[in-house]
Amino acid sequence: MKIKKLFIFYIFLTLTICYSEEKNQFFYSFNCEKPTRYEINLKGSISYQYYEGIKPDVFDVSITGNLLLISEKLEEEVYGVKIFPMKTSIKINEEVIEDITYSETLVSSFIPTTKINIKKNGEIIETKDISPGISSMSPLFKLLPIFPEKIIPGTKWKQTIPKFEILGLPVSSLEFWYIYENQIGEIANFNFFSNQIIKEKENQKDLIITSNGTNISSGKILFNTSQGEIESFTGNFNIKLKIVFSIPPESKQKKSTKETLPLSFDVNLQFTLKKL
Repeated sequence: MKIKKLFIFYIFLTLTICYSEEKNQFFYSFNCEKPTRYEINLKGSISYQYYEGIKPDVFDVSITGNLLLISEKLEEEVYGVKIFPMKTSIKINEEVIEDITYSETLVSSFIPTTKINIKKNGEIIETKDISPGISSMSPLFKLLPIFPEKIIPGTKWKQTIPKFEILGLPVSSLEFWYIYENQIGEIANFNFFSNQIIKEKENQKDLIITSNGTNISSGKILFNTSQGEIESFTGNFNIKLKIVFSIPPESKQKKSTKETLPLSFDVNLQFTLKKL
């Protein structure tokens, strides 16, 4: 009798563990037959200053619109997603740069259409702008969580966004930490944050680029586990950088001075993405 009870208990425990492991594996789903739409809202300020003592140039930025996502399966576990920015309203210092909110078919000429190749766990293999534009949104897509193989409440991991540009200004690699909080019904809750101290030095032929600063950011992600889609994504990003471009002396034997150009760069943005 004891052996029978132990056997039943073993079967029950095995099924429970298997169920728990399956429940805590999150994957993105891609509907190749029907487009997905998101509402996007990006507001805040971007400022830069070339020399201390000179008044910084400040750009108050407001971007609203929809993102139309069209997916196709490329290979096993890999999907290609084209992201079309539509119904966009873009203002810089209250000047209207673009307004196509009246149209259901026009695509933004300010923000490029982007294609990403992405695995089901969220790892982005490649991003590419496939239309002309001024300000790419590719770095934002790399903020999507890359799910570990197994997740339990409290699971924490780090992701890095490679160097990119904002309005033509260089931004260093950014690091973010993700934490899985819990799941309520079908919605999994994730927090992300960064308290990064930035110190980078890069040599580009005859140019040395030195970056120092901070990345103090935080946000929340709601993921629909049954649909395999981001339900909403909100974040506050505060990035301060001091970048020095310098040209070293031509030769150690030759008396010459190092030429430098300092650039102070401050980004303060609030970002919201919500599924329609």
